[in-house]
Amino acid sequence: MATLYATSYSSNARKAVALAHQLGLRPPQLEIVDVNVYAGEGQSPDYLEVNPFGRVPALVDGELMLWESNALLIYLSEAYGDDRYWSRDAKQRADIARWLFWESAHFQPTLTEVIGQHAGHIMVPALVDPPKGPCDWDARGLTPLLKHLETRLAERPYLAGAEPTLADFSVIAMTIYFERLDFPFARYPSLGGWYRRVHALDGWRHTNGQPWRVELAEP
Repeated sequence: MATLYATSYSSNARKAVALAHQLGLRPPQLEIVDVNVYAGEGQSPDYLEVNPFGRVPALVDGELMLWESNALLIYLSEAYGDDRYWSRDAKQRADIARWLFWESAHFQPTLTEVIGQHAGHIMVPALVDPPKGPCDWDARGLTPLLKHLETRLAERPYLAGAEPTLADFSVIAMTIYFERLDFPFARYPSLGGWYRRVHALDGWRHTNGQPWRVELAEP
């Protein structure tokens, strides 16, 4: 039996849990254990043996101890999903991998700078001061990334083509904060359509909980 450590507060953890559910993984094949790293649970000696950085998600599968959310997505698809949402075609696999690297190297770090204090105050208000104003969705570094997504998604329904892939599970994760933080969806209609399509997938509906619950509006 594999064990996936996660928390609903974390966008990175949610992407792994959502994919696991989408792949049909259930006990006893996969057990999901809540580790609220925002309450300090990631710093316990036992958990640090699983992930030395004390973060989520992390996976234990036999002798394998795996962390880094995008690596988990690939492993779950290959080990338990018969490559579903990944690919056996080298070119498509490279395209999907490109988005996984883009998400971790560019999209997530940039968004974290913009929304970090806002999201942190919602999750741990005793530790993070309230922000002085709304999120700066026009931040210089963020705008070109959002425009790139808008252009790409005007051409196709999902990031890597006509069907959802790991690329969508990865990149969509940081958008779980968007509704609570008043993202200007009207300015990015193609991105908004993709957001609704991915959030309507069974795995994302199943993991749609507090504090980032999404109430999907009609297109």
